[in-house]
Amino acid sequence: MARTNDRGYGSNHQKMRKLLLPHAYGKACTRCGLTMYQGQALDLDHTDDRDGYLGFAHRSCNRRAGARKG
Repeated sequence: MARTNDRGYGSNHQKMRKLLLPHAYGKACTRCGLTMYQGQALDLDHTDDRDGYLGFAHRSCNRRAGARKG
């Protein structure tokens, strides 16, 4: 099983998420386009190649997209 860092969720990702999360509220989800609100579970969404970020997405939207991808 791949480690957290190997999957792109290591300390750099966690720091970036923490820094950017307050700016995500009130913005559109990168996956569904609906507004994201404080108190909702949000993920910092990677590009498919994991070279960058798409932005924030509702956790359910992001994980659904990942499950479809396999």
